[in-house]
Amino acid sequence: MNKRLLVLVALFSFLLLSGCAPMSKPNLLTGDKVSRAMQDKWKSYGAYYNVDELFIETSYLTTPLTSNPVTRYIINKKIKILTNDGAQYGSLKIPVYSRFIKKFNVIVRDSNNIQIPVPVAKLKSMYKKEGKVIIPRVTKGCEIEILIESSTQSPLMFLEHYFSQPIPVKHARFTLSALSKYNYAFNSYGAINRHQKKPVPNKKNLDYYIWNKQQVLPRSRLRYQQGIDVTEPRVSLVMRSYQTSGMYGQMDAINSWEDLTEGYKNILLKQSFFKSTSKLRNKVDEITAPFKSQYVKADAIFHWVQENISYVHSRMNPINPDKVIKNGKGNLWEMAVILSEMFKHIKLDPQIYVTRPHSYGGFDMHFITPAVLSVPLVSVTIFNKEYLVFPYSRGAKLGEYPLNFFDLPALSLKTGMPRMLPPSASGPSYKKQHVIVDLTPDELGDSEIKINLEYGGVFAYQKRNSFLDMEKKDIAEVFQKYISELGTSNRLKTHNLETLNDRGKALKSSITFSNSQQVISRKGKTQFRLSHIFNAYLTTYDTTRITKVYNGFETDLEESVEFILPTDKKVDFDISCTDVSNSLFTVKCETKNEEGRYLFTRKLTMHKVLLDQARMKRIVPDIRLLNTINDSKLTLEDI
Repeated sequence: MNKRLLVLVALFSFLLLSGCAPMSKPNLLTGDKVSRAMQDKWKSYGAYYNVDELFIETSYLTTPLTSNPVTRYIINKKIKILTNDGAQYGSLKIPVYSRFIKKFNVIVRDSNNIQIPVPVAKLKSMYKKEGKVIIPRVTKGCEIEILIESSTQSPLMFLEHYFSQPIPVKHARFTLSALSKYNYAFNSYGAINRHQKKPVPNKKNLDYYIWNKQQVLPRSRLRYQQGIDVTEPRVSLVMRSYQTSGMYGQMDAINSWEDLTEGYKNILLKQSFFKSTSKLRNKVDEITAPFKSQYVKADAIFHWVQENISYVHSRMNPINPDKVIKNGKGNLWEMAVILSEMFKHIKLDPQIYVTRPHSYGGFDMHFITPAVLSVPLVSVTIFNKEYLVFPYSRGAKLGEYPLNFFDLPALSLKTGMPRMLPPSASGPSYKKQHVIVDLTPDELGDSEIKINLEYGGVFAYQKRNSFLDMEKKDIAEVFQKYISELGTSNRLKTHNLETLNDRGKALKSSITFSNSQQVISRKGKTQFRLSHIFNAYLTTYDTTRITKVYNGFETDLEESVEFILPTDKKVDFDISCTDVSNSLFTVKCETKNEEGRYLFTRKLTMHKVLLDQARMKRIVPDIRLLNTINDSKLTLEDI
């Protein structure tokens, strides 16, 4: 058995080996009671895991001579629902490690500790198909227990276990019990304890590893970076070698990026893997015929794939590009191969990278494991500039891609080594919000507020792709939600979305609404609340969180408000804004007061930075100072 074959086997986990140790009975966590003070602390999250545990064991069921090894997986979860909002956590995504499920049990108790009947058989079927357990009739005070045991007829090759959850965890544990003949390497990320290797009495050929973690708290988030966390607590493990009987002795499994690269090339990128490309070549000629520039041709190909081929999940089979073009659907590898072949036809030299986005754990170029290789992406070099091609976003221009892939390494199948992805082609990132408030009408409740918005760079990319997938009524709901988040209950009157289809350009829009809900009149004075003018880009940071804060790109955020003033009234402004500068953001405030017009501008620059908990705590006072602007108001008084 040569090294190349071993790599291919590792990629798809088809390897079957003999074992030499008995199955053990795991001592699963039970979870002690959480104090009332801790429950109150976690109430804002709606729920918490009392226990979140995974036990994995590679062993055998009968004898080494008559049985292949069995890897057993035991999932043990206990969740407490604290509030009505926390009932959403009655719907859980749980990894399906094997389709062979030996045990599946779900127990739900209400706030009076009375067991509630649940359709266990239906939940099991849903879990096997979708990797979800959705428990009906979950209410405040419920306790949920889930125990799942499954197995596979092969040793564990590689795996990543995530400790982090969207809600706190009181007790978390990951246990690996493996035969000593399997040589595993480990790496841990985020706030997680280093593994402990413990001896097992009377079992000399068994290695026992434990990762314990208590009080795993929610991940840190910035307002506009939902779904990204580069410090999510997790453990990654991979088999490096194993012992065999007979002439082979010690064998390598996964030890180098070059081996993994050869595996992908041999399985997915050989020309013999393609059945036909005649229609694809004809389509490229048709798309590029009107153009002479290589850049324009490449962009036309990219745009055609964006508009005409949709991503669909499917098993990996021999790729037929002509069939994909005809059906208009393809999986990740089919779309990567099609783009690569189309670029080759116009005499460009594309590269294929394989990586994994930040939100799924990212890519560690210093720890070799197939678990970090999930998304193939194509790049193309034109006039000495490399552009990453991301066809899964309809509104992207050539070289633009999501924040989830910023500052991310990837495995180059051309060189066989990791390197950083090409930088995004998005321009400088900014958001401008200009609000016009007309205070001249006799009845201020009838006056209208207009907000002009402009997004650039990554913001424009994100917003454009979001809007392109929406119906008109859904876009109106987005703008209604926008003014609601600004602190006003007023209804949206009009909205206008410009430059939506102009890929790579700034996205402009405008909305109007009345100010009736923002006016308070008493004793000859009219007070106008300004909380709806200013966004809270940073809410007060929860200092109990233990994960780091990551801002992946430099961003300029400019908010301005222009008041058109009545000449027959005395105007008094109470706007709280202080210049602030720290490692996360810088704030500058400007005012301009002219006859009949008052202009206030706040410029907020978010710096590209990764902050640990200690540094973030020092910034918390600045965040509170920043948000005092939401208490601003102005008063009109008769002269």
